[in-house]
Amino acid sequence: ADPGTRAGGGRLRRWSAVVLTVTGAAMLAGAVGAALLTDDSDMVVMLALAVGILGGMLSFAGVMVGAVFVVPQAVRAVGAAAAAVSRRARATVGLATVNARRNPRRTSATATALVIGVALVTMMATGAGSARASLDATLDSTFPVDVMVGTGDQALTAAQISAVGDVDGVAEAVAVRRTHATVGDGGSAVEAAVVGLDPAGREVLRDAALVAGLGDDTVVIGADLAEATGTADGERVPVAGVDGSTELTVRVLPDGGWTSVVTPATTAILDQDAAVTQVWARLAADAPAGATIQAVQDAVAEVSDSAAPFVTGAAVEREGYTQIIDTLLAIVIGLLGVAVVIALIGVANTLSLSVIERRHEHALLRAVGMTRGQLRGTLVVEGLLIAAVGTGLGMVLGLLYGWAGSAVLLGGTGGLALVVPWPHLGAVAVVALVAGLAASVLPARSAVRTPP
Repeated sequence: ADPGTRAGGGRLRRWSAVVLTVTGAAMLAGAVGAALLTDDSDMVVMLALAVGILGGMLSFAGVMVGAVFVVPQAVRAVGAAAAAVSRRARATVGLATVNARRNPRRTSATATALVIGVALVTMMATGAGSARASLDATLDSTFPVDVMVGTGDQALTAAQISAVGDVDGVAEAVAVRRTHATVGDGGSAVEAAVVGLDPAGREVLRDAALVAGLGDDTVVIGADLAEATGTADGERVPVAGVDGSTELTVRVLPDGGWTSVVTPATTAILDQDAAVTQVWARLAADAPAGATIQAVQDAVAEVSDSAAPFVTGAAVEREGYTQIIDTLLAIVIGLLGVAVVIALIGVANTLSLSVIERRHEHALLRAVGMTRGQLRGTLVVEGLLIAAVGTGLGMVLGLLYGWAGSAVLLGGTGGLALVVPWPHLGAVAVVALVAGLAASVLPARSAVRTPP
């Protein structure tokens, strides 16, 4: 007797899935909105995180409950697309699609097991990639210089300046003159340190846009200095040094603090004897930060007659964050292995039961002309359809949850950057599809060895 296509779920299951998914998604969206609109308040972030976790749990539970309705329709759509692409295999793909949808509960259970693993891997990879991009953007604007070598107000020697640029791993080094000047006039005048940076050497900065408005007629000042002097972006402000004064157009740097940057020509007007007191260096992309900074310290110390200049910078901090994220990505690789095992076992079990239930059907198909290769191909396509649907749904959910989690945790920093981890998605897709293909080998072998 032909068991026919079995029912997937009742009305109660359908409405439960809708309510859980909609409620959880609304809570998750509210948490993301609260995190993005907050001013980095710890209390708001913690509350948004708690609401977001609960919303994620409810929405994911709703998806799992409703998978019995979604997965068969997704299998049907993917099967139709595959049949349209390959006309020669249309009959094989059509039979595989019908077989995969014949028992919706079993197919959805197999696919959802893969969905959980793929979603977890994708979520971790998305969160780690977004965290890396967001932290890089924040560090680039807050600490734009990888390595800074200086001696306070004492001049660096020519040997010390050249020693920094000669170190392996240093991509670019720029000598910076430094002096003191009075910014503003009247009661709002403030004495501040002024550094002279050649606009041509802005590539030494991680974020060259920070000094994009720098010129001989402008001064780039931090937000704190702008507030203290009562000046706004675009206004003219007098700047007076030990040898002269000039009036410059202000370019306010939001996260610049008390920074004040002018060109070397302006520095010469303010102080004709301004000495090179700092060297700013940018490290090569593949240079290890810790070892390179230590090499810079050793190189400068060798050519210093007295106390060696100090060596600071944000490169080590950036490398520390990178190591943490790389550790998370290594965990993701382990999770991918678990997801592959789940997929291999689940798909193999589903196809094996399918072969047992449809033994007479397979014999009839063989009797009317289906070859062993076509029967084997039907089971292979069925396994690939289940693996493809589970992988696709898992990737979509993983991306959404990864972005939501990144927004909740990093939204208040002002440097949120959401990314799509294409290499990891490609690896997950290939591994999952290969697992689905491998899982069909033994069931297909059993099916074709049985005589009609």
